[in-house]
Amino acid sequence: MKRLIPILGLFMVFLFTAFALAVEIRGVVVDKKTGEPLAGVNIYVKGEPIGTASDMDGVFFLDIPEDKAYTVVFEYLGYKPYELEVTPGQTGLSNLTVQLVEDVFRSEEIVVTGLASETAKARAEVSVSRVEASDLTLRNVYQDMSQLLTAKVPGVYVKRSSGNVGSGFRFTVRSATSLNGNEQPVIYIDGVRVNDAQVTGYYVGGQGISLLADINPDDIEKIEVLKGPAGAAMYGTDGANGVILITTKRGKLMSGKTGGISVNYKVVTGTNSQLTKYSSSELESADDANAIFRKGNILEQYLNLSGGTSYVRYYASYDRKIEEGIMRNNEMDRTTGKLNVDAFPSEKVTLSASTTITLNKLSRPNNDNNIYGYLGNTLLFPVSYRFTDSASIEGLKDKWENDRVLGSLKLTYNPIKNMEIRAQIGYDRSNVREDQTFPANLRYAFVPAGRRRIYMYRSTQIT
Repeated sequence: MKRLIPILGLFMVFLFTAFALAVEIRGVVVDKKTGEPLAGVNIYVKGEPIGTASDMDGVFFLDIPEDKAYTVVFEYLGYKPYELEVTPGQTGLSNLTVQLVEDVFRSEEIVVTGLASETAKARAEVSVSRVEASDLTLRNVYQDMSQLLTAKVPGVYVKRSSGNVGSGFRFTVRSATSLNGNEQPVIYIDGVRVNDAQVTGYYVGGQGISLLADINPDDIEKIEVLKGPAGAAMYGTDGANGVILITTKRGKLMSGKTGGISVNYKVVTGTNSQLTKYSSSELESADDANAIFRKGNILEQYLNLSGGTSYVRYYASYDRKIEEGIMRNNEMDRTTGKLNVDAFPSEKVTLSASTTITLNKLSRPNNDNNIYGYLGNTLLFPVSYRFTDSASIEGLKDKWENDRVLGSLKLTYNPIKNMEIRAQIGYDRSNVREDQTFPANLRYAFVPAGRRRIYMYRSTQIT
């Protein structure tokens, strides 16, 4: 027992020391000239896989070790980078105001890459902006592909259909307009045009799901956005609204003739919580109002393997993400598997194959701005209930299942120097099924007798 006490004491000292070796940096990022907060600022520790991003109010939180001096970098498109030196024991880091200065000369910087990479910048008629997604996902956690482009590319706007888990999103490049409102740019993944439709279903007030949400941000190497009228000349009339080129990760040459393998594993956990809890002074039926909310859990597990030799290179990944929203009956269960293989049978010939299989199960709440939404349904009809009760909400079911297969096969031949001949075929298949149920004899004014609808969407593209 006498030996045990010193050991326990040393353990407690080590434990408290470990917790003390981290310093929290918090503050807000603003425009120095206007004082307006900047959302989506990329914040990371130079040389370390530690980072975060500012929220919609410009607020950020970052924990870094306190064992040595570090440099915290603040980067935002169109602004000069700002570096903050942090030393051990430094104080005054809990209420920072970081002011970024606009860089007029770099705000429209063009990086010519992708299918236009052989065109010199001075001669290119299409402006191309590039986002290094692999660097961003190394430091931050992104829920879907739309967050990789938010506040990263000038002239590109991301519009979400709702704030629910699994909600859809749309892109607008510059200010392209059309009579029917279809401003979507053309989207290619590894050289294959993909279906970027937003499927709505029944009675959700435009609360659609996006087929692009099937793409795992951790599998993306880079995103290039082409803008300008000349995009139509390269990609047809649809290119007038812009073109988004997505390149996924591929295997890299490892050392030695036999090559090697690189393994990465990541686990992401978190919660979604109700922002405001209603009180009886604000709402007569506060208990019923609070009952429709919950604390939603987030769990994501991601694994990838990559490697290669001088003859073959490969990249394989598996991702499982389960997320619950703050609204009841709002959750997502997405499983994604990916395999990219490049073979080099000779110095002049390259064979490349890419395959992605996704199974996405989604439940949506009927809470949008329509007469069927359970947040406002009872306010529109002469019923005796003050607020939709939680039992009625639990009975509502709107379940989606989407299985998707995306693949491509490419042959590249280089007969002579600076000459390349390519042949490629792509396949994109999506099967979507919605099963929506309104139970009978519940507090649902518009359909008191109950109702069940099944909606199916199938799409196959071969390019």
